[in-house]
Amino acid sequence: MTKKEIADPSQNYLISRILSLLEEHPYKILIDIGANDGYNLSNSFVLLKSGWFGILAEPNPHNCDKITKLWENNPRVMVFKGALSNFAGKTKLYADTGGFTNQSFSSTIDTSENKWSIEMIDRKNYIDVDVTTISNLLHDANLKSDKIAYLSVDTEGHDLQVLEGLGHYRPSVITTERDMWDLDKALKKQALLLGYGYVSVYHIGCNEIYVNANCEYIKSKTEILSHIY
Repeated sequence: MTKKEIADPSQNYLISRILSLLEEHPYKILIDIGANDGYNLSNSFVLLKSGWFGILAEPNPHNCDKITKLWENNPRVMVFKGALSNFAGKTKLYADTGGFTNQSFSSTIDTSENKWSIEMIDRKNYIDVDVTTISNLLHDANLKSDKIAYLSVDTEGHDLQVLEGLGHYRPSVITTERDMWDLDKALKKQALLLGYGYVSVYHIGCNEIYVNANCEYIKSKTEILSHIY
């Protein structure tokens, strides 16, 4: 894997760890929630480029159009223009301070207020978007729980609610963004994933990697435990 194949150099180590954990997984299927433009700071670009099947979800219509154009000739990539949460319907998507079209990577449907959101999110600039749950998204795509190798969730403060919408689905590996500005939400998310049967194995930058301890395709439990620090 060369630097030219990596969407962003900062993702190199994260992607290498994911590939290492999933090298024995027979189903190369990923779900990327909060996929931004599909290339910059992407957790899925390299995997899709190498032939994985993927569903990319992005509520920002400007970024979603970029994803659609990027993968328009790849039938193995599906795009959902909308947000993910623990409910289905309509919701408000708030722009970051750069607006929706100026290299925006921080728009969010989350309504919690903290130091980060006060500085980065423009509550006066919003649009209405579709919202659904991961469970609904995967059911509609006719995907079975044990065939999903990797789930990436990066929704700018809304990861807890997204993961609450998993239903019975248990991807083999999950990456989620650290809730550095909300300790209560961070602890709730950790407890939720532990309750689902996941083990935290890596902290890389602002990302946390969890593995499904019951997944038959993940390498030996001894190796997983050796990664924990």
